[in-house]
Amino acid sequence: MNTRQRKSSLLLCCLLPLLLLAACGSTGQAGTPATATPSPTTAHTAATPTFDATSCPPNGQARAATMPGLAFFAPGKPQAVYFTNSGSPQAPANAALKRYNVQTKATETIIRLPATWIYDAQISRDGLWILLNATVQNRFKLQLVRIDGQNLQTLYCTPTGANVQSLTFAGTTSTRWSPDQQYITFVSGTDQGALSVFLLTLKSGKLDTLLQNGPSSEMAYLPRTWQDDTHIILTSMHPHSDAPPANLYLLDIKNGVQQSEQQLQRLLTTSEPCWDFDSSYDANQLFVNHCQQQNDSGRIDLLSPIASNQPKTIFSSTQLTITHVRTIHYGKEDALLFSTYNTIVGASTEHSQDGLWLVRTDGSQLRRLTSYPYINLNAFGHYPWSNVSRDGQYYAVAPNSSPAGHSVHIGSLNGGPLTQIAIQSNEVAETFFVGWTAM
Repeated sequence: MNTRQRKSSLLLCCLLPLLLLAACGSTGQAGTPATATPSPTTAHTAATPTFDATSCPPNGQARAATMPGLAFFAPGKPQAVYFTNSGSPQAPANAALKRYNVQTKATETIIRLPATWIYDAQISRDGLWILLNATVQNRFKLQLVRIDGQNLQTLYCTPTGANVQSLTFAGTTSTRWSPDQQYITFVSGTDQGALSVFLLTLKSGKLDTLLQNGPSSEMAYLPRTWQDDTHIILTSMHPHSDAPPANLYLLDIKNGVQQSEQQLQRLLTTSEPCWDFDSSYDANQLFVNHCQQQNDSGRIDLLSPIASNQPKTIFSSTQLTITHVRTIHYGKEDALLFSTYNTIVGASTEHSQDGLWLVRTDGSQLRRLTSYPYINLNAFGHYPWSNVSRDGQYYAVAPNSSPAGHSVHIGSLNGGPLTQIAIQSNEVAETFFVGWTAM
């Protein structure tokens, strides 16, 4: 901030302080406080682009991100961000990004996008930017927009016939933003062709093929979360079958581009139809949940260090079918959020234990937050702000009678009823939660 000269008391009274905040998110999930509040964003360039920033870059190329700071921005009240789609994926009418103020209960539209269908979205670590994977005029685009709806820009467009993989029903959305806000990774390819993992460097717009499947490979590898600023955790899957994602792998971007499958480090081997995972904040531990839907049981295993291959069961139940798990920070300690849904296709099961639960990372102090059936945790991100507000007081979930996309509800980590903030309607085809900011 420039030093203001005190020439007279009158001049001093007339001057308005100008505070332009800009900072780089330089820490990853490792060592990042779980209740980190938004800090000013990375300013890759200082000026707003004068060209049409929403147009597609040339085929095979990406565009550098322009991320100016937001004047007079300061962390404030918890805001839950979500998006809605209207129309259909084949004929989108419009999409809208909205934010809900938990304390004032006011909803504000961030931006409305005509002829757009959003497939997935996530919020940056500093809480100021939203990354979109969307189709606009039948073209898949990766776009950025600031939390105030300004500076909408297109970073990358897929070639005709290609798409960015987004399989939210399986928890395998591939678009992932690094915690230091420097990189975006995604999987792209044609429906019947090979799928490659790409790495987009935001500062330069450089686009690299990070992981190239061999011509004989039947597997695809989808980024699930960044373990830290340079390591990505991936799952493998058969892209042209109904088989669920299997196994966990670690990819180190410091090993360069055009990496092969043989360079991946396997963290976990599993082919179970019902499982999920999350990593700890120090990037050294891996929490993996397993569920047996035939007998309504589940457990959470801890792998420490993360590639130890010697799991230790920290929690198990013969009544809870644990479907998803996420690491959060609650109070002064780490904790785990997990959802339960006792069902198997074609069978009638007991649903009295459905809902969302909180447990310490040592398996103690189990507590039920809500009994609402079928709780979906955020499929778009594993970061703490993807599910829990940055002050550690609230959570957001999608409780539905079907997998996802119907409603968004807010609850307190201290317990109590859920508050519905968005729902599917005649005008809205689907609704998805994005994450938390504070303004």
